[in-house]
Amino acid sequence: MPVPASIDDLSTTASANYPLGTEQVFPNLDNYLRFHAACLAQLRDRLDSEGLPLASVMWWGGARASMPARFAPMDGQPLSRATYPALWAMVSAGGYPLITDAAWVGDVGARASFSSGDGATTFRMPDLNGKQGGIGAVTVRGDGTFSAAAPGRMQDGQNLSHGHGASSSQEGAHSHAVSGSTSADGGHSHGIPDNDSYPGSGNAFDSGGNGPFRYLQTTNAGAHSHSVSGSASAAGTHMHAITVAADGGMEARMKSATGAWVMRVK
Repeated sequence: MPVPASIDDLSTTASANYPLGTEQVFPNLDNYLRFHAACLAQLRDRLDSEGLPLASVMWWGGARASMPARFAPMDGQPLSRATYPALWAMVSAGGYPLITDAAWVGDVGARASFSSGDGATTFRMPDLNGKQGGIGAVTVRGDGTFSAAAPGRMQDGQNLSHGHGASSSQEGAHSHAVSGSTSADGGHSHGIPDNDSYPGSGNAFDSGGNGPFRYLQTTNAGAHSHSVSGSASAAGTHMHAITVAADGGMEARMKSATGAWVMRVK
C-alpha cells in the first residue's frame, strides 16, 4: 500500500496496512516512519478534541493515589497557572464559573466555582468533595427545576415540606379510682361537749363543772392514720396531648458510595 496521508487512511485489517509483496519498502521507509510519528500526533489531537474534554468532571471510586495523571481531585485546592495553562485559559475566558478567592471563601454556596486564587500565579479548584468544610461533600444534579439555577452554585440539604399525623384513642366519660392513706398526725385526743346544763345530773360524761356547757376528753388513741378510698368524678370525653420525638442524624441523605469527584485538568 502507498504511504498513508492520515490516520483515516489506515485499515482495521492489519495485513492491509503492509506494503504489497511486490512493492519496494526501503525507498519509502523514511516516509513510513514519518507517517508513524504523524499518526501518533493525530491520535493525540483527536483524543483531546473528541475524547473527554478539558475540565470534564467524573466520579473516581478508586484510591486517590491511583488517580489518572490528567485528573485532579475537586478539593478546593490551589493550582499553579503555569502548571495548568490550558485549564486556566479556559476558565479565565469564561468557560467555567470564576469568582474572587474572597467570595469563594466567604460564600460556601459558591464553592462549585473556580476562584482566581492569589490573583497572580494560582487559581483554586471547586470543592465538590467537601474538603474545605462548608456544605460538605455533594452530589450533582441538572440545572432545571429545584436546582440552584446558576452554574458554580451549591445547595445545602433540605427535606420536602411534610406533616406527621398523631392522635390518641378516645376513652369516653370515665372515672379514676382513688386510694391511699392520710399522714399520721401523732398522738392526740378530741374534746366532747357535755350538753347537760345541770351539774351533778348523773351523766356518765359529766365533768362536774359549772356552767351550761362543759368539755370532756376522749382517751388518747396514739399516732395513727386514716385510709382513704373512693373514686374521682368523671371528667367527660377528652383527649390527651401527644409529643412526637425528634429522630435522624446530621444530614438528609440518600444511599451512597464514597469516592472522589475529579476533573480533567490537562
